Amino acid sequence: MTVAEGTLLNKAQLIASVKDKSYQPELLHSDDMVVHFYGTTAVVTGVYHEKGIYNGKRWERRGHFTDTGRIHYEWTSRQPVEAMPPENLKMSEQAGIIVPS
Repeated sequence: MTVAEGTLLNKAQLIASVKDKSYQPELLHSDDMVVHFYGTTAVVTGVYHEKGIYNGKRWERRGHFTDTGRIHYEWTSRQPVEAMPPENLKMSEQAGIIVPS
C-alpha cells in the first residue's frame, strides 16, 4: 500500500500501522468517487478528507486518491453483472465490491 506521503508499506508495516494507537482518526471520508472499467479491473478515483490526532498533535488532510481492484462478477436475475454496461454498476458501501445499481 502507498500512503499519502508516498511511502510504500509492505503487509507487516500496514498491519503495524493499523495497530498503532498513536494514530487516532476522528474523520475518514471519501467522496466524488468515479469508477473506470478496464476489462476485469476497476480504477476508482475520488477525494478524501481525514482528520484526527497523531502522536498527541491534531492534524487534518484533504486530497485525491486512486485505487484499483479486480472485479468479481456475480449472477443476479439470470443475467451476469458482467453483461451490464458500466453505467449500471456502482461501488457498494463495502469498499471494493461492484454491485448492480
